[in-house]
Amino acid sequence: MIALAGTIISSTLIFVIFRLFEKYKIDTFQAIVFNYFTAFICGVVLYSPRIIIGSLEGSELASIHITGLHIIHIIIFCYG
Repeated sequence: MIALAGTIISSTLIFVIFRLFEKYKIDTFQAIVFNYFTAFICGVVLYSPRIIIGSLEGSELASIHITGLHIIHIIIFCYG
């Protein structure tokens, strides 16, 4: 039940924030790209075990590739 409440609150907050983008003339695409980089940097910095590329397993490498493809997809379809 807590997860459901958190999901509803998060979705509502995102909706309100995107409405504020229009009010303050913030480019939505730039905000989303900035969010991707910020989330990536926070994930790398706050992850407690040291990340060693050579020790990654196949599923972890697949996740990294899929994330990269998502970023490339956004860039191509927004600027293409």
